[in-house]
Amino acid sequence: MPTRGMDLHEWCEYLRDVKEAFHLTNAYIAEKAEVSIATVERIMAINIDKDIKRYTARRIEMVVLGEVHQH
Repeated sequence: MPTRGMDLHEWCEYLRDVKEAFHLTNAYIAEKAEVSIATVERIMAINIDKDIKRYTARRIEMVVLGEVHQH
């Protein structure tokens, strides 16, 4: 599913759903994306009171959605 047209809330929900479907942990995502665990936890909890940098979002998306293509 393309994520380009999603608003931030939809994007967070979608990533969380994929994460849960593939039994990924926040720690795994943070490590592979090379971002802080706090950032991943905030996204997965849809606690998006502050914006997410595009670079960070892309790194997280590549890890989570990359799992879809590996299965």
